[in-house]
Amino acid sequence: MYRLTDEQIDYILDDIRRGGIGLEDLQYNLLDHICCILERDLKETDDFEVVYRRTVRQFYDRELGEIEQQTIHLSNIKNHYTMKKIMLASGILSAAAFIVGSIFKIFQMPGTIVFMFAAMMLMGLVFLPLMGITRASEKSIIPEKLVPLAAALTGSLFILSNVFALEQWPGRMGMWLLTVGSALFLLAPSYLYSGWQRADRQTIVLNTIILVGFASSLFFMIRIH
Repeated sequence: MYRLTDEQIDYILDDIRRGGIGLEDLQYNLLDHICCILERDLKETDDFEVVYRRTVRQFYDRELGEIEQQTIHLSNIKNHYTMKKIMLASGILSAAAFIVGSIFKIFQMPGTIVFMFAAMMLMGLVFLPLMGITRASEKSIIPEKLVPLAAALTGSLFILSNVFALEQWPGRMGMWLLTVGSALFLLAPSYLYSGWQRADRQTIVLNTIILVGFASSLFFMIRIH
């Protein structure tokens, strides 16, 4: 079996870097694969560079940098599905905690607050943020990405505002104001702008009016000292 020299290995690694592979782990994984193939196929009488070019050409269609783009894409897909699984699990746990807490409340059993608190924290800090991120990653246009992110942020703030109010924690007034501000100045404009690009503009406008009305009503319910 042919044994590559250190100079030939350095040549391959430099060529991989010049080809647009910037991820260090990917560089050395690719180097290892190419070296294994070359040491298997090369003969002492062969031209190293000719065989190397023929070998490396098997790894891409147009240019070597495609490998890194595909690796990043696959990594993003894997992360996306992982987040969706966590989102689904947190949503189920949150819903279950709400149901159990409601049953405990009806029968006036101890533990109601614990289940309700856990449900609200799971919903506000895990489920809604992950839902916003995963939904945004599925959109291709930036305005359409803003809508699920703004909706998740507003929903999380609303739930956390209720937690602050129920627990009488300091800063609850600020949380309510943040919720209203997020609904009025982030969610409503992004939803209106994104929806305006589509055909059913009347529905978009009506939904935006309802959202603004809800946020405004919430604002007038807040006692500002």
